[in-house]
Amino acid sequence: MKNLSILTALFFSVAFFSSEAYATTPKVELVKRTPKAVHPINSEWKHQLMIYGWLPTIDGTVTYQIPDPEPGEGEEVESSTADKIDLFFMGTYRAEKDKFSIILDAVYLGMSNETDLVGNDNKADSSLDGWLAALYGGYNIVNNRYIRFDVIGGVRYAYLKTEAKVSIIKERTLSETVDLWDGVIGFNGTAYMTEKWFVPYHFDIGAGDSDLTLRASTGLGYGFSWGDIVLAYRYLYYDFAKSKEIQDVEFSGPLVGINFRF
Repeated sequence: MKNLSILTALFFSVAFFSSEAYATTPKVELVKRTPKAVHPINSEWKHQLMIYGWLPTIDGTVTYQIPDPEPGEGEEVESSTADKIDLFFMGTYRAEKDKFSIILDAVYLGMSNETDLVGNDNKADSSLDGWLAALYGGYNIVNNRYIRFDVIGGVRYAYLKTEAKVSIIKERTLSETVDLWDGVIGFNGTAYMTEKWFVPYHFDIGAGDSDLTLRASTGLGYGFSWGDIVLAYRYLYYDFAKSKEIQDVEFSGPLVGINFRF
């Protein structure tokens, strides 16, 4: 009987302490976490400045009206655009807050070339100088660990001046100028391969003073704590059907840029 009493007491002691231990054991809750965006939305203004070098080849045709030395209607000759870069400046500024962004892109090109005149045996020393600038407003649609996608809209400005020194009967300097504003819409963003490697992309299309203009680019980038290094390919096209002098022009070529974030 004594042994039974000891066993009974021991049983109730174990049961009591076990219930206390169970009662104080913390519950484990499973929390579903969404993937953190690689490019987080900023509640304050954040800025980026990319300085880049774009080495485009240019395909286009310029028609010059050569005055006749005697009274008359004169003569028209065609020349391909210059394609040797002598001087350039290129940069992109971007500001972001919440889902909104502002982008300003500016390109200055000074180019020269010696080219044949269509319909003549003569050559011309030709040059092209101009500004290509664009101002966009953007709104973010998708932003996750895999992709960022923004819709954009804005204006693009082009000022192009071409000159050619020709020797037909006597040496002449001929020049033509276009000064254009176009409205554009499109999209841009980034596809993330890893936390460091990414693919930037951009496309816009529009019209206004020109009949058609479009720009497209994509490439490969690598991110650092201070910014990014980007290697890309950019294509820019203008259809100047309203112009009698410069019919169309294409800029296309590789781009290398360093992007600073601050």
